Amino acid sequence: MNVIKYNFAKEFTKYPGGRYKTLGDFSGEQFREEVLENIFKSDDTIIELDTSGVVTSFTPSFLDEAFGEMARRYGVKKFKEKVKFLDKKLEEKLEEYLQ
Repeated sequence: MNVIKYNFAKEFTKYPGGRYKTLGDFSGEQFREEVLENIFKSDDTIIELDTSGVVTSFTPSFLDEAFGEMARRYGVKKFKEKVKFLDKKLEEKLEEYLQ
């Protein structure tokens, strides 16, 4: 299994935006399309997300658009197999978007 260690603040942004790209930079939609969808295209790759350098909190709309949408498309089981979070509090918060 290929593990990608992804530092969100360094590789995407310290300031995550809203739900859609039309609302501004660094949206949940942009993260899903540019990062997560590529991970899900490869059967043998998982991503470990390090969000420790993020300055502003993730909005519910960002979380739902990026992570919730992937769980709805691919199923919660596959999502949890492919995406790992180093921040367990964020992982717990995401549970409500994975239904």
